[in-house]
Amino acid sequence: MAEDEHALIEGQFWNEPANSLEARIEASKEALVPYYYMPVGLLLMVIYEWLRLVHKYQPQPMPITLLILVVIFFCALKVVRTRGEIRTLEARRDGERQVDEQIRRLQSAEAAVLPAFQGEGTPAGRVVISAHGIFFLETVTPVRAKRGRGTITVKDGRVYADGTEIPDDPIGKARRRAQSLCELLSRSEGGNIPVRPVVLFPGWSVEAQGAGEQVWVLEPGTLPAAVAGAPMALSEAQVCQATFQLTRSIRTIQSF
Repeated sequence: MAEDEHALIEGQFWNEPANSLEARIEASKEALVPYYYMPVGLLLMVIYEWLRLVHKYQPQPMPITLLILVVIFFCALKVVRTRGEIRTLEARRDGERQVDEQIRRLQSAEAAVLPAFQGEGTPAGRVVISAHGIFFLETVTPVRAKRGRGTITVKDGRVYADGTEIPDDPIGKARRRAQSLCELLSRSEGGNIPVRPVVLFPGWSVEAQGAGEQVWVLEPGTLPAAVAGAPMALSEAQVCQATFQLTRSIRTIQSF
Protein backbone atom coordinates (compact mmCIF):
# COMPACT_ATOMS: atom_id res chain seq x y z
CA MET A 1 0.00 0.00 0.00
CA ALA A 2 1.25 3.52 -0.82
CA GLU A 3 2.44 5.62 2.10
CA ASP A 4 -0.36 8.15 1.75
CA GLU A 5 -3.17 5.63 1.28
CA HIS A 6 -5.90 6.60 3.73
CA ALA A 7 -8.83 4.92 5.37
CA LEU A 8 -11.11 5.75 8.27
CA ILE A 9 -12.39 4.03 11.38
CA GLU A 10 -15.41 4.86 13.50
CA GLY A 11 -15.58 8.19 15.27
CA GLN A 12 -15.05 7.08 18.86
CA PHE A 13 -11.29 6.89 18.16
CA TRP A 14 -10.84 10.41 16.76
CA ASN A 15 -9.03 11.62 19.90
CA GLU A 16 -6.39 8.85 19.68
CA PRO A 17 -3.53 11.24 18.62
CA ALA A 18 -3.64 13.11 21.95
CA ASN A 19 -3.84 9.88 23.95
CA SER A 20 -0.92 8.40 22.04
CA LEU A 21 1.21 11.50 22.63
CA GLU A 22 0.33 11.45 26.35
CA ALA A 23 1.67 7.89 26.59
CA ARG A 24 4.88 8.89 24.80
CA ILE A 25 5.38 11.84 27.17
CA GLU A 26 5.03 9.62 30.24
CA ALA A 27 7.48 7.09 28.75
CA SER A 28 10.02 9.86 28.07
CA LYS A 29 9.70 11.17 31.63
CA GLU A 30 10.24 7.69 33.05
CA ALA A 31 13.34 7.29 30.89
CA LEU A 32 14.89 10.31 32.66
CA VAL A 33 14.76 8.77 36.14
CA PRO A 34 18.10 6.86 35.96
CA TYR A 35 19.87 10.00 34.76
CA TYR A 36 18.79 11.87 37.87
CA TYR A 37 19.76 9.17 40.37
CA MET A 38 23.05 8.05 38.81
CA PRO A 39 24.89 11.37 39.41
CA VAL A 40 23.57 11.48 42.98
CA GLY A 41 25.02 8.05 43.72
CA LEU A 42 28.39 8.94 42.27
CA LEU A 43 28.39 12.26 44.09
CA LEU A 44 28.02 10.39 47.37
CA MET A 45 31.07 8.32 46.40
CA VAL A 46 33.05 11.51 45.79
CA ILE A 47 32.05 12.94 49.16
CA TYR A 48 33.12 9.71 50.82
CA GLU A 49 36.55 9.82 49.17
CA TRP A 50 37.13 13.43 50.18
CA LEU A 51 36.17 12.59 53.75
CA ARG A 52 38.81 9.89 53.68
CA LEU A 53 41.29 12.52 52.54
CA VAL A 54 40.38 14.84 55.41
CA HIS A 55 40.73 12.03 57.92
CA LYS A 56 43.93 10.73 56.33
CA TYR A 57 42.60 7.39 55.23
CA GLN A 58 44.83 7.33 52.18
CA PRO A 59 42.07 8.31 49.78
CA GLN A 60 42.24 8.38 46.01
CA PRO A 61 39.66 11.04 45.13
CA MET A 62 41.03 12.12 41.75
CA PRO A 63 39.97 9.04 39.70
CA ILE A 64 36.47 9.04 41.14
CA THR A 65 36.21 12.80 40.65
CA LEU A 66 37.08 12.47 36.97
CA LEU A 67 34.57 9.65 36.66
CA ILE A 68 31.78 11.66 38.25
CA LEU A 69 32.49 14.62 35.97
CA VAL A 70 32.20 12.40 32.90
CA VAL A 71 28.99 10.80 34.16
CA ILE A 72 27.45 14.16 35.10
CA PHE A 73 28.24 15.53 31.65
CA PHE A 74 26.69 12.51 29.96
CA CYS A 75 23.59 12.58 32.17
CA ALA A 76 23.13 16.34 31.77
CA LEU A 77 23.34 15.98 27.99
CA LYS A 78 20.77 13.19 28.07
CA VAL A 79 18.44 15.15 30.34
CA VAL A 80 18.61 18.26 28.13
CA ARG A 81 17.86 16.25 24.99
CA THR A 82 15.04 14.27 26.57
CA ARG A 83 13.46 17.37 28.08
CA GLY A 84 13.52 18.91 24.61
CA GLU A 85 11.75 15.85 23.24
CA ILE A 86 9.20 16.04 26.06
CA ARG A 87 8.57 19.71 25.32
CA THR A 88 7.92 18.89 21.66
CA LEU A 89 5.58 16.03 22.56
CA GLU A 90 3.72 18.21 25.07
CA ALA A 91 3.23 20.87 22.39
CA ARG A 92 1.84 18.24 20.04
CA ARG A 93 -0.42 16.76 22.73
CA ASP A 94 -1.80 20.15 23.74
CA GLY A 95 -2.33 20.98 20.08
CA GLU A 96 -4.26 17.78 19.48
CA ARG A 97 -6.43 18.56 22.49
CA GLN A 98 -7.23 21.99 21.09
CA VAL A 99 -8.23 20.37 17.81
CA ASP A 100 -10.35 17.84 19.72
CA GLU A 101 -12.34 20.70 21.28
CA GLN A 102 -13.22 22.05 17.83
CA ILE A 103 -14.04 18.57 16.61
CA ARG A 104 -16.68 18.33 19.33
CA ARG A 105 -18.20 21.53 17.98
CA LEU A 106 -18.24 20.08 14.48
CA GLN A 107 -19.87 16.91 15.71
CA SER A 108 -22.55 18.93 17.48
CA ALA A 109 -23.23 20.53 14.08
CA GLU A 110 -23.96 17.06 12.64
CA ALA A 111 -20.60 16.58 10.94
CA ALA A 112 -18.92 13.18 10.97
CA VAL A 113 -15.31 13.33 12.21
CA LEU A 114 -13.12 10.29 11.66
CA PRO A 115 -9.39 9.66 12.09
CA ALA A 116 -7.28 9.05 9.00
CA PHE A 117 -4.45 6.58 8.69
CA GLN A 118 -1.61 6.01 6.26
CA GLY A 119 0.45 2.94 5.50
CA GLU A 120 -0.08 0.20 8.08
CA GLY A 121 -2.29 2.07 10.52
CA THR A 122 -0.03 5.07 11.15
CA PRO A 123 -2.14 8.05 12.37
CA ALA A 124 -2.27 10.79 9.74
CA GLY A 125 -4.77 13.49 10.63
CA ARG A 126 -8.56 13.54 10.71
CA VAL A 127 -11.36 13.74 8.20
CA VAL A 128 -14.51 15.85 8.49
CA ILE A 129 -17.53 14.80 6.42
CA SER A 130 -20.44 17.24 6.31
CA ALA A 131 -22.97 18.77 3.97
CA HIS A 132 -20.35 21.45 3.27
CA GLY A 133 -17.89 18.92 1.88
CA ILE A 134 -15.11 16.60 2.97
CA PHE A 135 -12.08 18.08 4.72
CA PHE A 136 -8.76 16.46 5.58
CA LEU A 137 -7.22 17.95 8.74
CA GLU A 138 -3.46 18.01 9.25
CA THR A 139 -2.28 19.29 12.66
CA VAL A 140 1.16 20.94 12.85
CA THR A 141 2.61 22.04 16.20
CA PRO A 142 5.93 23.88 15.92
CA VAL A 143 7.53 24.62 19.30
CA ARG A 144 7.28 28.33 19.98
CA ALA A 145 10.33 30.30 21.00
CA LYS A 146 9.91 32.03 24.37
CA ARG A 147 10.33 35.45 22.80
CA GLY A 148 8.61 34.69 19.50
CA ARG A 149 5.45 36.48 18.34
CA GLY A 150 3.74 33.16 17.68
CA THR A 151 2.65 34.08 14.14
CA ILE A 152 2.14 31.75 11.18
CA THR A 153 2.38 33.23 7.70
CA VAL A 154 1.96 31.64 4.28
CA LYS A 155 3.87 32.85 1.25
CA ASP A 156 4.12 31.17 -2.14
CA GLY A 157 2.88 27.87 -0.74
CA ARG A 158 5.44 27.85 2.08
CA VAL A 159 4.63 28.21 5.76
CA TYR A 160 6.68 30.33 8.15
CA ALA A 161 6.61 30.32 11.96
CA ASP A 162 7.85 33.69 13.25
CA GLY A 163 9.69 34.14 9.97
CA THR A 164 11.37 30.71 9.93
CA GLU A 165 10.22 28.28 7.27
CA ILE A 166 8.61 25.14 8.68
CA PRO A 167 10.30 22.00 7.27
CA ASP A 168 8.56 19.02 5.66
CA ASP A 169 6.23 21.20 3.54
CA PRO A 170 3.02 20.90 5.63
CA ILE A 171 0.85 22.33 2.84
CA GLY A 172 2.23 19.89 0.28
CA LYS A 173 1.86 16.98 2.70
CA ALA A 174 -1.76 17.85 3.47
CA ARG A 175 -2.50 18.25 -0.25
CA ARG A 176 -1.01 14.84 -1.09
CA ARG A 177 -2.86 13.07 1.70
CA ALA A 178 -6.14 14.77 0.79
CA GLN A 179 -5.62 13.68 -2.82
CA SER A 180 -5.01 10.08 -1.70
CA LEU A 181 -8.22 10.21 0.32
CA CYS A 182 -10.04 11.71 -2.67
CA GLU A 183 -8.83 8.88 -4.92
CA LEU A 184 -9.85 6.26 -2.38
CA LEU A 185 -13.31 7.77 -1.99
CA SER A 186 -13.75 8.23 -5.73
CA ARG A 187 -12.96 4.56 -6.35
CA SER A 188 -15.58 3.59 -3.79
CA GLU A 189 -18.21 6.08 -4.94
CA GLY A 190 -17.57 5.78 -8.66
CA GLY A 191 -17.19 9.54 -9.13
CA ASN A 192 -14.93 12.47 -8.35
CA ILE A 193 -15.37 13.42 -4.69
CA PRO A 194 -13.22 16.48 -3.84
CA VAL A 195 -11.46 16.65 -0.48
CA ARG A 196 -10.20 19.99 0.82
CA PRO A 197 -6.88 19.87 2.75
CA VAL A 198 -6.73 21.92 5.96
CA VAL A 199 -3.58 22.61 7.98
CA LEU A 200 -4.18 23.56 11.62
CA PHE A 201 -1.68 25.36 13.89
CA PRO A 202 -2.80 25.11 17.54
CA GLY A 203 -1.39 27.79 19.83
CA TRP A 204 -0.35 30.06 16.96
CA SER A 205 -1.86 33.17 15.41
CA VAL A 206 -2.38 32.50 11.69
CA GLU A 207 -2.40 35.44 9.32
CA ALA A 208 -5.39 35.48 6.98
CA GLN A 209 -4.93 33.90 3.56
CA GLY A 210 -6.12 35.26 0.27
CA ALA A 211 -9.51 34.19 -1.05
CA GLY A 212 -9.69 31.06 -3.16
CA GLU A 213 -6.78 29.19 -1.58
CA GLN A 214 -7.02 25.45 -2.21
CA VAL A 215 -5.40 24.55 1.13
CA TRP A 216 -6.74 26.25 4.23
CA VAL A 217 -4.20 27.23 6.90
CA LEU A 218 -6.11 27.97 10.10
CA GLU A 219 -6.11 28.25 13.86
CA PRO A 220 -8.23 25.42 15.34
CA GLY A 221 -10.75 27.89 16.77
CA THR A 222 -11.68 29.15 13.30
CA LEU A 223 -12.27 25.68 11.84
CA PRO A 224 -16.01 25.27 12.68
CA ALA A 225 -16.83 28.68 11.20
CA ALA A 226 -14.74 27.96 8.10
CA VAL A 227 -16.52 24.65 7.51
CA ALA A 228 -19.94 26.20 8.14
CA GLY A 229 -19.10 29.04 5.76
CA ALA A 230 -18.20 26.73 2.88
CA PRO A 231 -20.90 26.25 0.22
CA MET A 232 -23.18 23.23 0.47
CA ALA A 233 -21.58 20.36 -1.45
CA LEU A 234 -23.09 17.04 -0.33
CA SER A 235 -26.60 15.79 0.28
CA GLU A 236 -27.47 13.95 3.48
CA ALA A 237 -27.41 10.67 1.56
CA GLN A 238 -23.94 11.45 0.17
CA VAL A 239 -22.63 12.26 3.65
CA CYS A 240 -23.91 8.93 4.98
CA GLN A 241 -22.56 7.03 1.99
CA ALA A 242 -19.11 8.66 2.21
CA THR A 243 -18.91 7.93 5.93
CA PHE A 244 -19.92 4.32 5.35
CA GLN A 245 -17.44 3.80 2.50
CA LEU A 246 -14.50 5.33 4.36
CA THR A 247 -15.27 3.37 7.52
CA ARG A 248 -15.48 0.15 5.54
CA SER A 249 -12.13 0.90 3.87
CA ILE A 250 -10.17 0.91 7.11
CA ARG A 251 -11.87 -2.29 8.25
CA THR A 252 -10.87 -3.94 4.99
CA ILE A 253 -7.26 -2.78 5.38
CA GLN A 254 -7.05 -3.88 9.02
CA SER A 255 -8.29 -7.35 8.10
CA PHE A 256 -5.09 -8.08 6.15
